[in-house]
Amino acid sequence: FNLPRALFFRRPHERAVSHYYYLKKRNKLSDEVSITEFINRPRVQNLYSFYSYNFPVEELVYVGITERYSESIRLFNAIFGTKLIENKDRVNESRPDSNLEIKIPQSDNQDIYNKALQRFEYLLKENGINSA
Repeated sequence: FNLPRALFFRRPHERAVSHYYYLKKRNKLSDEVSITEFINRPRVQNLYSFYSYNFPVEELVYVGITERYSESIRLFNAIFGTKLIENKDRVNESRPDSNLEIKIPQSDNQDIYNKALQRFEYLLKENGINSA
């Protein structure tokens, strides 16, 4: 299949913390697993590598950035000719651990996230969308 590829990215630390609480809320993670233990799992440390290894970020037709949601929606509409409306409702309240300085080896995730930010900026410019 030669379909356009699109991915949405989030800061690695925030994504890991959010994923932890998502699994906890749905009882898919033992209560005994601490956030530090969860974040140090190889699959969590390499999540972006796992999902994007066959799709170099530089070749993605669309890249969205959670922290720049409004621009991401405008970019999606420009690229795909849609009329998505931004939903500003937050799914979850802020969590106490989201601001903790947890020592986590997220270098691969951070490298991929940085490439995604570069691609995002390029696509904004290419599609005539002003950065906020």
